[in-house]
Amino acid sequence: KVKLNRQESRTRNRTNFNMMFAILVLFYAVSYFPSFIFVFLSRDDPNYYNRLPSALSNLYYTLQRLFIVNHIINPLVYGYFDLKFRQKLASMCCSKGGRKY
Repeated sequence: KVKLNRQESRTRNRTNFNMMFAILVLFYAVSYFPSFIFVFLSRDDPNYYNRLPSALSNLYYTLQRLFIVNHIINPLVYGYFDLKFRQKLASMCCSKGGRKY
């Protein structure tokens, strides 16, 4: 029975890792792919960005900064799926016995 529990635990951990990795890749693609589209569209025209209408220019600059979403989401996803990371983060943020980090 103990061996079965270990096997279930390994399967659950592997599933959690796969799910975490898939979510991280999804957020990476969502945050960086729009910028890649603009780079692809402008590859033959060096003045492409200067000739954009103001609405598209604003959209371009907004999408350029979308990578920040990826950096915000990564620790949240790690914190949700990784128990050790969550415990270490809690121990760093909370003072115990007068110790502050």
